[in-house]
Amino acid sequence: TNGSGLNASQTVVPIPNLTQVKLDWLKDLNLVQLQDLSISECKNIEVIVKQEEEKECDVKMNEIMLPRLNSLRIKYLPKLKGFCLGKEAFSLPLLESLEIESCSALTVFTNGHVSTPELEVIDTSFGFCYVNTDINSFIKTKHEEM
Repeated sequence: TNGSGLNASQTVVPIPNLTQVKLDWLKDLNLVQLQDLSISECKNIEVIVKQEEEKECDVKMNEIMLPRLNSLRIKYLPKLKGFCLGKEAFSLPLLESLEIESCSALTVFTNGHVSTPELEVIDTSFGFCYVNTDINSFIKTKHEEM
């Protein structure tokens, strides 16, 4: 295997008609090596990271960290309301590329804090936008303009 955990002979195969992926009974799911995430053409998806049910005894806020995620593309998701609608904080320390295209229902990235120190430009349906604020504020402003 190479440094990414893939064999040199492995390739990425698009599956255009895949409508659902369900992972049950996993002992562990580790996404710390994830570098590129692209989700498109999913007509009914409303949220990408589903909020965990709140536990009465757990009052501290959760943080979701994708330490190697460099590129995130969400395209043609007409019912997408947000990446995560929970209050989880997101840390995306290496995110450099964010594309948002044809996601007309998108109102917020997450209801929690988002940290993207390397993100400078967002490629959107209405052009490139330089980010001088957090993603949530940017999305809210653009949604109000539309």
